Amino acid sequence: MKKNIYVLLLLTGMALTANAQKQYVYLKDGSVIKGKLIFSSNPQTLGIRSSGNIYMFKRSEIDTITTARPMKGAPQALDFRYFFRTALGILPGNSSNEQVAPALFSASFNRQVYKTISAGIGSGMEFYNESTFIPLFANIEYRFRNTRFSPLVFLKTGYLFAATETVTTGGYYPVMPDYYNFIPPGNEPMELEPHGGFMINPGIGMNIMVSNNFGFYLGFGYRYHRIGFDGDNDYSLTYNYNRLSIDIGIIFK
Repeated sequence: MKKNIYVLLLLTGMALTANAQKQYVYLKDGSVIKGKLIFSSNPQTLGIRSSGNIYMFKRSEIDTITTARPMKGAPQALDFRYFFRTALGILPGNSSNEQVAPALFSASFNRQVYKTISAGIGSGMEFYNESTFIPLFANIEYRFRNTRFSPLVFLKTGYLFAATETVTTGGYYPVMPDYYNFIPPGNEPMELEPHGGFMINPGIGMNIMVSNNFGFYLGFGYRYHRIGFDGDNDYSLTYNYNRLSIDIGIIFK
């Protein structure tokens, strides 16, 4: 009886010691998380409490669990299961374009679909000389790692919708390198109906997280989209945009 009590006290002491001591969980993707282990009722998962957050991992994702400190500079994994991103951007063009760099605003909700891959949907506002347009897009991105500094590649695609019903030309409408199917309307002002078109935007970027729940984003890419205008007497004007895209934004969870 006494022997059983001693064994029970020993096991309890070991458990309390292990719980009080910080653990380092090394993931197979190279990330490291420091915190207290939380044992799940599911034998296939393991949790760790770190900086007030609880992270759950499949045991197949875990390489090693130890109390040894990681080498200096080793990255710590962050939770990207879901996040919001807002960004301001421009579409720079060459000097022969009338509008050299239209301004953009976008916001998106993103959710992790597999390890370092996230997908989401978003919208915003885009401001051109001729009219304002509202994009509706889907995006997918691949992060090279889930750490504070992570390069990524992304693909954004969707459709632009006109935010205004009509625009009025000031007489002769200028021809620009982005335009085709141009029919001169003469020197009389004309009411035109704007319409949007397909949009695609692949690129590269960087997440810079200053905490587990807040960070900054920088993105560069190629942007193609089409917008157009229709008027009386079968008049039509279509713009093809082939531009560099630059976005600076914030990430929050």
